[in-house]
Amino acid sequence: MVALALIIFASLMLPAKWAKLRTGHWAVEHFLAYFAATSILCLGWGHPFMVVGMLILLAALLEALQSLQPNHPANLLAALSGAGGASAAGLMVSFII
Repeated sequence: MVALALIIFASLMLPAKWAKLRTGHWAVEHFLAYFAATSILCLGWGHPFMVVGMLILLAALLEALQSLQPNHPANLLAALSGAGGASAAGLMVSFII
């Protein structure tokens, strides 16, 4: 749950000073964040495909909510990289389990 809270915080409420710490490779950042969160949640819950489905919806919802901020438009590629990270982690965990 902490991993999900961090993803939501970083997506919607990241202060301007912290935004400077980002690497500039936003697609890789989204992929790795969702990969890590999905791995942790799948190993803890044990239902990888259900977790992947919920996190894919979360990635799309967070990108849609970001369009409500005046300085940050929604980005389809960011949602797709988050969904790709969640899917890759779900497949990896399903093989491990």
